[in-house]
Amino acid sequence: MIPYKLFATKKLSDIYTELCCDVNGLNDSQAVEHLKKYGPNKISVKEIKWWQILLRQFASPFVYVLIFASFLALYLGETIDSIFIASFVLIGAVLGFIQEYNSQKSVELLKKFLVDHSKILRGGKEVLVKSEDIVPGDICILEPGNIICADIRFIKADNLLIDESILTGESMSVSKTSLLLSEQSISGIHDAVNMGFSGTTVMQGKGVGIIVSTGKDTQIGSITKLTAESEGVSTFEKGISKLSKWILKIILTTLALVFIVNFLIKKDDSKINFADIILFSIALAVSVIPETLPVVSALSFSKGSLALARKHVVVKRLSAVEDLGSIEVLCTDKTGTITENKMSVSAFHSENENFCLSCGILTSSTSQGSSSFDVALFAKIGEGGELNQYQKINELPFDPERKRNSVLVSVENENKLIVRGAPETIIDLCVNKI
Repeated sequence: MIPYKLFATKKLSDIYTELCCDVNGLNDSQAVEHLKKYGPNKISVKEIKWWQILLRQFASPFVYVLIFASFLALYLGETIDSIFIASFVLIGAVLGFIQEYNSQKSVELLKKFLVDHSKILRGGKEVLVKSEDIVPGDICILEPGNIICADIRFIKADNLLIDESILTGESMSVSKTSLLLSEQSISGIHDAVNMGFSGTTVMQGKGVGIIVSTGKDTQIGSITKLTAESEGVSTFEKGISKLSKWILKIILTTLALVFIVNFLIKKDDSKINFADIILFSIALAVSVIPETLPVVSALSFSKGSLALARKHVVVKRLSAVEDLGSIEVLCTDKTGTITENKMSVSAFHSENENFCLSCGILTSSTSQGSSSFDVALFAKIGEGGELNQYQKINELPFDPERKRNSVLVSVENENKLIVRGAPETIIDLCVNKI
């Protein structure tokens, strides 16, 4: 069973038993033991060394052909040609190494700014610890603005809304609950409403949960590890490989043809020098190799990567520049990719737009709005709406089962109940329906 689905359908008492903890969290000695058992809460991917980046510049069939041509030219006494060919190979490799090494260092530098802390319970006391020191069994306390540091199962969820667009791509915040879910009710990660996932952001409310997965065992960890360790061959590299094979075929064909023609012409000559024929055939074939191609391609890609750097894009592999430039059709999920993952109010279906907008904002649980829906309403309020005359008395936060939230307000010595939720739910509650 998928890890998050397993914990979403398991009783809290069973999770406490499994992770050897309780509602007060772990004590210091237990935390140390769990850290040894589960490891630090960070995603470890294969580290790329500088010499690996350097060797990668030579990992091409075309470069192999050029190196062979350089040694062959040296053997034939063409020292200058040999030096030129070797120089072209080295210049291309150095240019590629410098660009990719600097990109790798830039990515590592960015990671240094991601050190954060999280509030947890240790022995019943609230403490701030580095997120990488958090272990399964810790009790995490969440507040608006917090980025969840690991996968958690909620113990308490007070009007808790979480932005999970990093995982699902949906701009709407998800309302969370601490209720036990059935296995049949979870068809995907979006249905696990009693779980919080690493990397997602708390938009509204407060929550308390038990850490159940850390590091590479989290949902985002498995995705990141797969992405980081997946190695693909670019279109340019495939093209170079095809060119190298084509050149090798020309060389072999030339060898065969020259050898056969010389043998047929001089078959009656007892002084046929096979060594000279082979060397001549190889030298003729090597002459068709475009020695400057590595330098030209490295310079072109470096120019492209510098242009992308001005747009704040880090190019980790030079060959990826060619792939980017050859894209004809780009298919993406819209949310957060070709959009800003922000909602806005475009139209109203009400006779009194200002009153409708005011009622919508009054049902927000905060004065500034924390969910993407509330933020859109508050951005629109500058064009209308009068809120100062309303006094909020009480409210029932949004609940997935009710599919609505309710707010009791007082205005002009009169109490009014404002309900906001799914259209089909609100319409069913109406006495007079149109």
